[in-house]
Amino acid sequence: MNPRILIALTIAMLLFACTTTVVQTTTEPIPEFHGTPTKVAFLPIKANDSSSRNIVKLMTVRDLDLVFQTHPKYELMDMEEVARLFKEAGHRNVDDLDKEDMKELAETIGADLLIKTTMNSGSQGVFNVNSQFYSIRSDELKQHSYDVVTHKDHRYKMLQENLMPEIDSFVSSEVDKLLNSAIQNYVMEKHEDAVEGFKYVISLDPDKLDAYYYLGCTYQKMEDYVQAEEYLSQAVELKPDDERCLLALNDIYEATDQKVKRVALMEKIAAKREDEEIWLVVGNIYDELGEKVKAKEAFEQSLSIDPNFTQTIIRYGFWLYEEEEYADAIPMLEHAAELFPDNELVSDRLGVSYFKANRIAEAIERYENIIANDANNVQALLTVAGLYRTQANESNDSKVVADNNSKAIASLNKAKAVDPDNAMVYLNLAAIYFSQKKNNDAESNANLALAKNPSLYQPYLILSGVNQTKGADQYSRFVDLEKQAAKAVGRKADQLKKDREAAKASALNFLRTARTNLESARSRTTDAQALRDINNRINGINNMINQVQ
Repeated sequence: MNPRILIALTIAMLLFACTTTVVQTTTEPIPEFHGTPTKVAFLPIKANDSSSRNIVKLMTVRDLDLVFQTHPKYELMDMEEVARLFKEAGHRNVDDLDKEDMKELAETIGADLLIKTTMNSGSQGVFNVNSQFYSIRSDELKQHSYDVVTHKDHRYKMLQENLMPEIDSFVSSEVDKLLNSAIQNYVMEKHEDAVEGFKYVISLDPDKLDAYYYLGCTYQKMEDYVQAEEYLSQAVELKPDDERCLLALNDIYEATDQKVKRVALMEKIAAKREDEEIWLVVGNIYDELGEKVKAKEAFEQSLSIDPNFTQTIIRYGFWLYEEEEYADAIPMLEHAAELFPDNELVSDRLGVSYFKANRIAEAIERYENIIANDANNVQALLTVAGLYRTQANESNDSKVVADNNSKAIASLNKAKAVDPDNAMVYLNLAAIYFSQKKNNDAESNANLALAKNPSLYQPYLILSGVNQTKGADQYSRFVDLEKQAAKAVGRKADQLKKDREAAKASALNFLRTARTNLESARSRTTDAQALRDINNRINGINNMINQVQ
């Protein structure tokens, strides 16, 4: 065989071996990527010396392709096609390219990231690679240098360790700039632009938590709660313990009245924060959902964090009372009564709880002992008076009722002697006198209570009751006089008609005053139950007024 042919065949076989020998690539599974890949174009790599040409060829025909196969978030554009477009654009030497040239080439090629590369041989089989990255997205350049070697496996590893992290960093910084631009649009309330920006960021980096968070918040601002929930839910999936995302998603559930989803989320937040206030909200939501066991657990979680948290003490005490768990309600209501001695609702429920738990005698004995040791303890005097009132209200025996009311009045008079400016003393006296139909005493004590504390609403309820009673009495008199006038004749009939009209006017005056009293009470309370009662009473009085008129 001709020696020249033999040499040519040998060289060809060596080159074939260099380009087809299997490179030991990573055994790690390649992560899936569901976004839009970044298109990366390598311009023809320039070898600055003859020793570098073979490595340039190997990188061009094999190495870069193998490396990029393990990075699915990038699409390596066909290098032959890129080289063709490079030449068609009239370029021959990558060293001659400036930023404007690279921008034009990136647009022509359709690349997101354009890389120009030169290579020099170093010592001991090391080759120095100098690269320049250009981004069409940010119009920025970045220099990067790294080394490769002759050995194919080592070279593959060096590309993985020295080239790809730099590309990742460069692209990531671009994504961050795009994100910041979208956030700026969000802050400036340019919602449509913000949505477009955040979606573009997500297409580039489907794991970008902040993009999902702000996109959800943007949709919330736009009142598109379906989209807001979708993206905030994805944010929580990406980072389940991110409090910003949890709270934002909670706001969506609250706005759309999705109690089941909201309570599950808030329970997670409460546990993470160890927050007694959030546990209280969780308990209230579970109660609304009818999940009584979970509601109780949530209230107890709140108190386990802060046993003195006032809001939970009152709410849990009332909840236990409503659930007829009177024995358990008592310590909560006792604590609430100590914190709010002027709250009649707390005192009333505490008294009823003692009674229902068959502990009212025990409670009276307890407070009477306190008074025996401290005769000036106004709160104890008020509490024991309330207990006597409860016993009176719960009894059908007139003697028992009278005896307990007398004891209550005695305790209140002692309290009045100690603290004559205590509005609650006069309020309780007014309530007892009204129950005994001693309207004048009830009225005077209700007015005294208001003089001591004009912000109270309960005295107005008693005054309304007194005036309504007087109005009803005058209306009865009006009806009776009307019957008499119908049968009378002459002067007697005329006088009866005058008396009848006076009774009617008096009835209307008392009833309208009663209505005004209730309106004054309504303006001084936010308690839902009290407001319902007041509104019902106003409706009843309006009916009476219409009937009289």
